[in-house]
Amino acid sequence: MKYIKNNLLSIYIIINILYIFISTYLYTSNIIFYGVFGKSIIYASIINIVVSIITFIRKKIIKKDYKIELYDVLILSIILFALISLIFAHSRKIAIYGMIYRYEGIYAIIYYLTLTYLSSFIKKDNKRIISKIIVVIGLINTLYAYLQITGSSFVTIYKKDGVIWAAGLLNNPNFYASFILMSLAISLGIFIEEQEKLEEIKYGIIVAILVIGLLISNTTSCAVGLIVVLIYLFIYCIKNKYIKKFLIITGIITLETLLFQKAGMTTLIKDINKTKNETIEISKGNFDPSYGTKRIELWRKTSKLLPKYLIHGVGIDNFAFIDNGSPLNVGNTLFDKAHNEYLQILITQGIFSLLSYLALFIVIVIKGIKNSFKSKKVFLILPVIGYLTQAFFNISVIEVAPIFYILLGLLIERENCKVKAKKRLT
Repeated sequence: MKYIKNNLLSIYIIINILYIFISTYLYTSNIIFYGVFGKSIIYASIINIVVSIITFIRKKIIKKDYKIELYDVLILSIILFALISLIFAHSRKIAIYGMIYRYEGIYAIIYYLTLTYLSSFIKKDNKRIISKIIVVIGLINTLYAYLQITGSSFVTIYKKDGVIWAAGLLNNPNFYASFILMSLAISLGIFIEEQEKLEEIKYGIIVAILVIGLLISNTTSCAVGLIVVLIYLFIYCIKNKYIKKFLIITGIITLETLLFQKAGMTTLIKDINKTKNETIEISKGNFDPSYGTKRIELWRKTSKLLPKYLIHGVGIDNFAFIDNGSPLNVGNTLFDKAHNEYLQILITQGIFSLLSYLALFIVIVIKGIKNSFKSKKVFLILPVIGYLTQAFFNISVIEVAPIFYILLGLLIERENCKVKAKKRLT
């Protein structure tokens, strides 16, 4: 009982992680309708607000061991600018509740940010436990995705143009790959810093499994995210003399990539080469709207509309109304998201919201980088770096984003949140 009392916030965060995981399983298995999960975020965000207020009162007023920090100001400023953008939204109803099937309105934003706030109070020992739970969920999703591409009869199969998607429990390969990237990045960090031989072997195997999970997703954006994670990890390993472990990791990734490419179970190498060739063509002045799976043309058209929405945005989750009340059409494809998280925030919530988000990310990441080298603990910074990289080419969704915002909060070291002994006059 005493343990539960001392770790209530950690248990609460774990419940949120399990809530997301179980909900995706329920709607993937057609036990509940997808919209039920999306709408439930409204109630989850309200509960989070209440828990956040209780946490603030308990630490600031009752214990008096809490000082408001820059993180808190930035979180509040994001929520404030999001609320202001509601006034100018094309559809205020959608800005509040979110687009159908997306449900990423103001309630979702509040849910994400309150998770960051609450996670920032988690004790150091519990941060590792929470991270390991995320890894376990990543392994379950990888197994499910592998069963999908092998055509197992007892899993939900998703197809596009007759090709089976490796989507895990997330019904979309991009969403699935984003989750796997964070799980893999955590595992890479734990493997590098682990000193016990058995644990090192265990996480080496976990890394190998999650690499398979990423390969079969055929998601180039997350492959780019992994490359950036490995670059950071290389610098970290040079500094801390973990070169042998880094070579093992790169060996595992390279070998599996070649084997799966040869077996025809991944197209990542082909996709990366295609992207490279498209980049070369663009640098020569040659352009085709299909480049970057239509993303480049989508970003170009979105950028042309920026002056109209620069200050207040078109409204949270209102991207579908960006072109005079209609979604952008690129090559007969209608887009309801910008497929670039930073551009999405800018066009829907305005420049001040984007600057607040970027400031929050930068402050936390810089602090996280310093702490990773100082404490020789790298497993928390890696998934955040990976997610922020792939966000240049991907979209935020309620099945994955909460995990990122929890990890973002775990990176925060609240130096001022310590019980201060009061001086008494005697």
